[in-house]
Amino acid sequence: MTPGQLPEPIVHNILQTDLNDIASALGIASTSIKASSTINVGAVWMTLQLSNSDEVRGLRPDMEKLADLTPRGVVGVTVFGRTAANIDSHIEVRSFAPREGIAEDPVCGSGNGCVAVLVRQHKLIEGSTYIASQGFCLGRDGRVEVRYQDNNKILLGGHAVTCVQGILNV
Repeated sequence: MTPGQLPEPIVHNILQTDLNDIASALGIASTSIKASSTINVGAVWMTLQLSNSDEVRGLRPDMEKLADLTPRGVVGVTVFGRTAANIDSHIEVRSFAPREGIAEDPVCGSGNGCVAVLVRQHKLIEGSTYIASQGFCLGRDGRVEVRYQDNNKILLGGHAVTCVQGILNV
């Protein structure tokens, strides 16, 4: 595995009124959102920390509503929550981009990069590495390794499986 380095992130706050609407589209109370920012790591995601991984896995978003709430220039909404201590990953991630025609990305590099920014900013995980789980709800369970370097750079890595292969003639 060769990890990829993320560009320097650009972070903006999300207005509480917007968070209330996003929470409604996700089918949760806005009090379930523990931290949030719009984060640009090359791709821009509204990134939300929820109470725990069970809440993340239990989401049943209204994709039409979520698409309408996604501002121009933002890919979508990435959510995450801490897992139980006896699980092989530290956090559970889900990335929704219905405005882009992608209901849910099974394993999203840029979404995980945005999560890594919030995790570091709020000191949610001790140490310089953690493992994120994503794709379980789609039957495509994946793992992303996140590593923080001393120079504040974030590295992401993992293994991939080819699901479709072909040639496109234009």
